[in-house]
Amino acid sequence: IVWVQLEFIYALTSCDTECLIYKLLVNKLMLYLGKISYSIYMIHFPIIGYICFILNGNNPMPSCSYNDIDNDSGCNDEWDTFLDKRLMPVWCIPIHLIVSFIVAVIVNRYFEEPMRKWLRPKKNNNNAAITIN
Repeated sequence: IVWVQLEFIYALTSCDTECLIYKLLVNKLMLYLGKISYSIYMIHFPIIGYICFILNGNNPMPSCSYNDIDNDSGCNDEWDTFLDKRLMPVWCIPIHLIVSFIVAVIVNRYFEEPMRKWLRPKKNNNNAAITIN
């Protein structure tokens, strides 16, 4: 696996502007996905939780300890149900991807970009030298 990663890094670094990998990575869609990638990362897991809550309702912890699974079949059933309800069904994956993308675009546009502009230092337009007394 390490060799595959090293080959990929080598391919990225030895590529010129005519290379297919370069053209793929500087595509406007890829650049935009890179721009909103942190928003997607922060948003996707809570959305999985909301989807599971909508589908399964509240999922309380089992009444028995996880260590008691071997001794009691009822405990085993409780834990199986609890763990199964924490998983998102496969048919929800496209819904999750679309909702995550839309929410990430909104968060990036109306929260991240304004905060980035607000926190960025203002450029001084006058060319006068700053003196410290």
